[in-house]
Amino acid sequence: MPSKENPRTHRGRSEERRRQAWAMYLAGETSRRAIARALGISHTQVQRYINTTLAEVQAETKAMAEQVREVELQRLDTQLRNLWPQVLRGNLKAHEVALRVADRRSRLLGLDAPQRIEESGPGGRPPVLYIEIARLPPRELPGGDEVIEGEGREVGSGRTGDRG
Repeated sequence: MPSKENPRTHRGRSEERRRQAWAMYLAGETSRRAIARALGISHTQVQRYINTTLAEVQAETKAMAEQVREVELQRLDTQLRNLWPQVLRGNLKAHEVALRVADRRSRLLGLDAPQRIEESGPGGRPPVLYIEIARLPPRELPGGDEVIEGEGREVGSGRTGDRG
């Protein structure tokens, strides 16, 4: 008759395997089956260990980020409170600094609408990439283009037809 294992001992060994699986995963072993073989457990159990640990790490990271955000907000509030008397007296430098502090506070709180950043070329046209092909031997050029010393060829303009 098999002996029954103490639940605390089982939990302790399970926790140790979870730590080992996570350590192997962090060390770069991405194969759940390889980790499972090394620890003598199923690959599905390895996946559960990794998912559980990852969720814990994410929760801790989120909590730490919230704490840092709170500290930064308190610092910004203190700066603004200290600047305010000078702002009220009309000190232009204090106005500039107060606006920067308020802007930083707004961004930290996510109050500003997301900004869309789009690269563009001259005149708002799509960006153009210039590559120097003069240094390449002629046989390596696509389409048998002829090399002219010191010039580049326009590619990736996103436009068809003319090179305006």
